[in-house]
Amino acid sequence: MVRDTARRHLVTSPAVTSFRAPHRIGRLLLLASLFCLVALTHRAMAETPGSAPKRMAIHADGPEAAALKEELVRLMPATVEVVAIDFFAKAMSSSGLPREPGTLLASRGGKKSLALGLKKALDKAELDGAVLARKKPGRKPAVMLLFVERGADTPRVDETVAHAGGERAEALEGALGSALRAFAPPPARADSASESEAAERVRERDEAARRGNEPEFVAHRAGAELFEVTAGLELGARFFGYHEGAANTANTRPYEVLGVPGLAVGGVVYPAATTDVPVARDLGVFVRYAHFFGLSSQTADVRVFDTSFNRFTAGLRYRLRFGDDADPGTVGAFGAFGFENFTFTPRDDRGVEIASELADVKYRTLKGGLDARIPLGVVALTPSLAYVGALEGGPVYERFREPTLRGLEAALDLALVVGSGVELRLGGDYTRYFASFAPLPDDEYSAEGADDQLVHLHLEAAYVF
Repeated sequence: MVRDTARRHLVTSPAVTSFRAPHRIGRLLLLASLFCLVALTHRAMAETPGSAPKRMAIHADGPEAAALKEELVRLMPATVEVVAIDFFAKAMSSSGLPREPGTLLASRGGKKSLALGLKKALDKAELDGAVLARKKPGRKPAVMLLFVERGADTPRVDETVAHAGGERAEALEGALGSALRAFAPPPARADSASESEAAERVRERDEAARRGNEPEFVAHRAGAELFEVTAGLELGARFFGYHEGAANTANTRPYEVLGVPGLAVGGVVYPAATTDVPVARDLGVFVRYAHFFGLSSQTADVRVFDTSFNRFTAGLRYRLRFGDDADPGTVGAFGAFGFENFTFTPRDDRGVEIASELADVKYRTLKGGLDARIPLGVVALTPSLAYVGALEGGPVYERFREPTLRGLEAALDLALVVGSGVELRLGGDYTRYFASFAPLPDDEYSAEGADDQLVHLHLEAAYVF
């Protein structure tokens, strides 16, 4: 919304220091009187009630908040200036109102405290009025509506507006129209220039409403967050084996381990999430690292190896939102670079003798895939699936002729929403690498191929902002 910034100048006559003829004094006095009359009339018109736009805050929350706010903005007359909601949100918060004040509209006691809080917020923000709206729960479509004017003891509008499915805008006009015209009446006298300015304000406001079709940023809303951080416990497992075939040599050792404990941390940030830039606001950067502890391995003939196990992923994710604005679901596409190491260090010379036969891997990968967040009340499901392109596999694959390596990754989490941005997440992921070789009879290491399966289960806490 662009405010009317046209300046009104008070015209004054220059001082007169000399006269050539006495009869000119009367002319000058007449001109001075006319100038003063014009100036006073102009100033009185400038101070006429309704000539300056009233400043209004409009807040909608709950289901369909963005569309509801857009309809309310379109109802505002040209003599109303709609301020940015984040400006008023700070005043509401400092006046003791919750993040979604529309929830108080559902009860008489809540509505009373809401009206008192709004009066304080209007004074702090120096605004003339505020309209709050929230879709009423239930099968029959209705909107709970509250219109408070600064300095008034009672709300101008306090009602639940029922409407047919596609007639909400008309119902809102019926409930608010006369109150808005009384709140911000049109100028008593308007010339063509002021009419043009009013039309321009309406056009700019409507254009801003169309641009602002997305809901304002709200903290602690998973699926539309600015950032999140996670930390928790992991259990890792690995199953590595070769494809059985006539070409397999005796030095192709399989490997398996279960229940390796570890710690994992991660995070994601959407730098432009608080803006209304269409694509940038949903483009994020994510990172995750896990390290496993206390792991050693040994062969059947008791050759012992210290074993290192860790993994890392970092990349970009783009999300598309769907469903309820207050609790949106998402479908995302991501691409990432990552590594996963599983290496062995012999503790003595007996281990050194067979170190070159062990399943040492140092995966360096590029992956791309799809994921989602599906809210189901106080829980949410977060599945994902990705193709893993291996840039490097590590020592075990370098022993074989013409190795090819690729992989798939699948994950599923169940998130329990605790509140205030806190979630508990239980889930896991499964990665499988497929390798094939082209052995010749005289090769020192020979096999048809190999499979490496890596499983990670985790229990972690997340903070979403």
